[in-house]
Amino acid sequence: MSSRLVMALGTALLGAGMTFTGPAAGASTASSPGTVLQHVAGAADNVYYIKNQHSGKCMTVHGASTAKGARIDQYRCISGAQNQWWVVYKLHVGGLVRVTGYQSGKCLSILGGSKRKGAPLVQWTCNGASDQLFAGHLAFGGKSAIKSYHSGKCLDVQGGSTSNNAPIIQWSCNGRTNQKWYLTG
Repeated sequence: MSSRLVMALGTALLGAGMTFTGPAAGASTASSPGTVLQHVAGAADNVYYIKNQHSGKCMTVHGASTAKGARIDQYRCISGAQNQWWVVYKLHVGGLVRVTGYQSGKCLSILGGSKRKGAPLVQWTCNGASDQLFAGHLAFGGKSAIKSYHSGKCLDVQGGSTSNNAPIIQWSCNGRTNQKWYLTG
């Protein structure tokens, strides 16, 4: 994907009010270009929880797996559960971000790069693919949709469930609270 295309699309998303914000820690690494956002209290630096507004539950790697392709779901927030800790890299192109699991080091990804409604969110080896890029206004206390750059669909707790282990999928953006997310520490 050309950098001009990414910049143009990112600028369009910014113009639509879709940006990720948070207190910047100012960290940047060669293998993970971009700014790392603030951390969860009691965890390693630059790590925090992503909670769903509807259920109040945390985005979780199912079964604490570190495997490529492990499903992402929601589960009650558990202090110290590293499969619920996330690092968000704010990329230097158009307000897009990449989210990695603290425990696995793998990126949030739409399974198989699918653009279809209902495709599951999984963790995958970070490879720079567009299905690992997201846009939205994710902040501490603020609640916003997280939109896949690849498909244009929003991350959604399937069926609006409030149950533990309910899968997180992509779905047409509809403004409902099961598509709203925020950072906590």
